[in-house]
Amino acid sequence: MLFYNQIKREFSQASWKRGQVYYREERVKNVRLDGNSVACKVQGSDDAAYETQIVMARGTILSSDCSCSKHKLIEAHCTHVAALSIWVLERGSLLRSGIGDSDDGVAEGEQYLMLRDADKAMLDMRIRPLLRANPNLKRGRFILRSDHSAGLLEGQDENEVPFSIPVTLIELAGLQDHAIREEEYRPPPEPTKAEPVAFVRGIFIHKALTAISVEPAVRYLDPVTRESAVVTLNHLVRQAEFRTWRTNLGIYLKLTSDFVPIVSSIDSAKVIHQGPAALEQLARILGSEHRSHIVLHKTLDVEIEPKPLKLVSLNIGKKTEKSRALTFEFRNHSAVFGSEELAELAELGRLSSQYVWKENTLYKFETSLNTLHRYANRSGVVAPEVGDKVSIAPDGFAHLEDDGTHPLHPLAAFRLSLELGVENFTVDPDWKEFHEWRKTFEKKKTPVLPIADYGFTLRDYQTNGLSWLWSLYHRGLAALLADDMGLGKTHQVLALLTSIYARKSYAGKPKAPSLVVAPTSVVAAWQQKLNKYDTHLKWHIFHGKARSLPKNNVDIILTTYGILQKEGSLRDIEWHIVILDEAQAIKNSSTISSRASRALKSKYRVAMTGTPVENQSTDLWSIMEFLLPGYLGSLPRFKRLYGSGRDAPSRSQAEALKRLVSPFLLRRTKAQVLTELPEKTEEIITCELTPIQKKAYRQYLHSAEANKVKESLEGAGKIDYASILALLTRLKQVCDHPKLADLTSGKIKKVKSIDPLESGKWEALEELLNEALGSNLKVVVFTQYLGMIDMIANNLAEKGIGYTELRGDTPDRGARLDRFATDPEVKVFICSLLAGGLGIDLTAASVCIHIDRWWNPAKENQATDRLHRIGQTRGVQVFKLQIPGTIEDRIAGIIESKIALSGTLIEESPVGLKAFSRKELLELLTDPVG
Repeated sequence: MLFYNQIKREFSQASWKRGQVYYREERVKNVRLDGNSVACKVQGSDDAAYETQIVMARGTILSSDCSCSKHKLIEAHCTHVAALSIWVLERGSLLRSGIGDSDDGVAEGEQYLMLRDADKAMLDMRIRPLLRANPNLKRGRFILRSDHSAGLLEGQDENEVPFSIPVTLIELAGLQDHAIREEEYRPPPEPTKAEPVAFVRGIFIHKALTAISVEPAVRYLDPVTRESAVVTLNHLVRQAEFRTWRTNLGIYLKLTSDFVPIVSSIDSAKVIHQGPAALEQLARILGSEHRSHIVLHKTLDVEIEPKPLKLVSLNIGKKTEKSRALTFEFRNHSAVFGSEELAELAELGRLSSQYVWKENTLYKFETSLNTLHRYANRSGVVAPEVGDKVSIAPDGFAHLEDDGTHPLHPLAAFRLSLELGVENFTVDPDWKEFHEWRKTFEKKKTPVLPIADYGFTLRDYQTNGLSWLWSLYHRGLAALLADDMGLGKTHQVLALLTSIYARKSYAGKPKAPSLVVAPTSVVAAWQQKLNKYDTHLKWHIFHGKARSLPKNNVDIILTTYGILQKEGSLRDIEWHIVILDEAQAIKNSSTISSRASRALKSKYRVAMTGTPVENQSTDLWSIMEFLLPGYLGSLPRFKRLYGSGRDAPSRSQAEALKRLVSPFLLRRTKAQVLTELPEKTEEIITCELTPIQKKAYRQYLHSAEANKVKESLEGAGKIDYASILALLTRLKQVCDHPKLADLTSGKIKKVKSIDPLESGKWEALEELLNEALGSNLKVVVFTQYLGMIDMIANNLAEKGIGYTELRGDTPDRGARLDRFATDPEVKVFICSLLAGGLGIDLTAASVCIHIDRWWNPAKENQATDRLHRIGQTRGVQVFKLQIPGTIEDRIAGIIESKIALSGTLIEESPVGLKAFSRKELLELLTDPVG
C-alpha cells in the first residue's frame, strides 16, 4: 500500500489540502481494488463524479488517471487523485480484507449496537466529526468491523435505511466506548418543560458584597421530588433536539423559549457587576418588569422599599486643614440612616450613590449621594479631592473645601441647604463667621419701615414689595425684584430710597449716596418720575460729555451702563446701595458692563428686571453674581449643576435653582396682582409676499452666501453664527420690504423713491391704522429696522397724520413721549423695538402693531407691556404681522416649541439664535410656499 510521506510529495500543497477536504466530505465513492490498481468515483466541487484510478508500486504512485480536465494539466496528479490517495492511506486495509461498498450483511454471531447517549457522544472529540457528517448514526443500529489498521461501520438508521461507513481505528475506539447492545438501549424519556431564567448571585469577600453575577439558568419542576429547581448552564448538557438540555441527574429539559431577562438569551455569557455598580444593578433587577423570571441566590434575599429615603438634615463639622466634613441623615417612615451607619454599610459593600442595603431591605435615596457630593463640591463634580484622597465610591460622608486659598463663605452653607432642599442644617460652633452671619440673616426683628411721603401712592402688592426690600436691606443681603413688566418696580425702589434717605427723624441716614445704573431710555424715565413726584430725594444725572460727580448733598446718582464701562471713578466710590435697572443688560457675565457692575462697592444691592432669564439659565448666574458674589458658586460649577446653552435644566435642577434664588427674588405677574388691568388681546395677521418680494427672497435664499451657510450647517464643523445672522437678517428685511436692505445699506438714498405697496405687509398696516385712527385710538408701531421707521414716517407725513418716533439715538426722548401722551393730534408713535422696549410709558395708546417678529419673544413682550401696564384704562389690542412659509413663520414655530424654561425658573424663556439646532437653522433657509 502507500506510505504517507512518499505520497504527499507527489502533490502540491493546494492539491493535497483540497484532497483532504474531499475525503472528509465523503466525496470518494465506490472504491474498488484490482491487484495494484485502486479505482473510484470522486465528486468534484461542481458535483460531477469523476472516474479516478491510481496504480501503486513500492509504497508510492506508479501512475494515475482521472476523467477531469485538469488531470496532468499543471501537475502530475489532480485533486481527485489526492482524495483517492488519502482514502487508501486511511482505509486501504478494508480493501485487503475484502470488505466493499456492497457488503451490508451481518455475520453469524454479530450483534447490532446503538449509541448509549448520542448527545454525550457528540462531546467526544474522537467521533464528533463522524457523527456530524453522519447524523443517521445517532439513532441508528450498526455493526463494527475492523482489521489491524482500519474499520467499517455497517447498519441501518432509525428508518431502516442501510448504510456503510469506513472509519479509522481512533473513530472505531470512540464508537466502542459509547455503544451498547441494541436490546440494552433505552430511548431518552419525554423531556420536562422548563423556562429560562436569570440567576443572580452575590460575590462576597469577608462578608462584604464586592460584585453580583447574572447568568442564564433554567427553572423546572423536578419529576421525582415535584419541587421547583433551578440549574445554571454549567450543570446542563445541550442535546441534539431543539431547545433540549440534560441535567447531571439525567433529567431532560425542554425550554419554552430562549429569552433570558437582563443577559438577553440562554446562550449569553455570565455578566458581572462590581463595586457600587453591583447594588445599582441589583436594584434595577428587583424593579425589572421581568422580575418573575429572575431568581436570586439565598445570599441576596432582599426586597426594595417603595418609599424613598428623604434627606432631612445636614451638619457641617469642624474645620480641618483643608476642609469641613459634611454629615447627613436620611429617613422615611420606617428607617433612619446617619453618615456613620452609612459608612459602616459602605465597608460591607451595601452602599451606592442611589441605594443602601440593610438586613433584607434595599432603600433608595430620594437625593442621590452623587448629587449631594456634586452640590457640596466647589467645582460641581462628583469626586472632590480631600487632601491626597479622591473619593470614588460614596462612603457616607462628604467634604466642603475650606482652606486658606479658598475659604468657605457662610453663604455656601446656606446655599447647600437650599440646593438640597433641607431646612434642618447645623454648623459646628468653631465656624464663628457663619454664626455671626446667620444671626444677621435670621434675625426676627428689623427696624420698622418708617412712614414717609413718597409723592405717590403704593398699591398693596407694591407695599409688600417695599417691605421685602426693606427686610433684605437690614439683613445686609441683596434683592432681585423681578415683577412682571408694568407693575411699578421703579416705584417700589424709589419708595425704598425715600424711606432710607428722606425721613425727617432718621438719625442713621447714610452718608454715602446710592447709584442707579440703567439703559439711557430708562434713565430718562427715572428722571421723569423724580421730577413728577415729590420724593424729597436729591439726585444727579451722571451722563453726557460734561458729566461730573457732585461731592456732597446728593442721595442718588443716575448713570447708564455705557458710562459705567468708561468711568473707573464709579468703581472707587463706596456706595450705600447700587441699583441695576433692566439688569438683563448684564446677563452675559463676560461683558464689560457685567464685570464693571460686579466691581462696584456697596452695602446693599438691588437688581430690577422683568426678564431675569432671557436666553439661558446662566443669565441668572450673572445677575446673582452681581447681587451676592460667590453665592451660586463659580460659573463652571453652575453650568455643571444647572445646565447651559440652549439645553433647559431638568426638573430637579430647576427646582434646586428655584429654592436657591427664592429668598432673594420677588416676582409677581399681572394676572396675580392686577385684576383691574384691562384685557390684552393678541392676533397674528398673516400677509402674503408680493411677486417682487418673492423674487428678492429667493435671490438671497439661493445666493452664494446662502449656499456657503447651508454647507457649513450640513457639515460637522463649528457653526458660523455671524454669517447665519447676516443672511437671516436679510431675509427678515425682505419680509418687511424688498428694498429695505438697500435702504439700510445706503444703496437707496431717498425713502420717497420706494413704493411701500411692494411689501405684502403694507396693505395690512394701512388697514389697521385706518381702523384704529377712525376709532380715535392712538397707535404704537414697533419695528426692528430704522429703514421701516423712515418708510412709515414718510407715508404718515404724506397723509398728514400726526406722529412722533423714537430711535436708539433720539436725544429728546422725554419730550417726544410727553408729546405723544398729551397732544391729541399725535396719533402714531413709531418706535424701534429695542429702544422702546425698556423704561418708557406708552399707556396713551391702546393699539400695538409689531411690523416684524423678533428672535426673542421677551423683547416683544417688553415692548407690548409699555402699553399694557399700570395707568392703562382701555383694552390693549396687539397685532403681529407675519408671512406664512417664510423665515418669520418658521422662527415663530420653532420658538413656540422651545419655550422650555416656561415657568421652570422665573418666567417664559426667550430664545436666541444659538438655541436653534443645525436642522432647525436649515429649516429656516427653505423656500416659502407658492
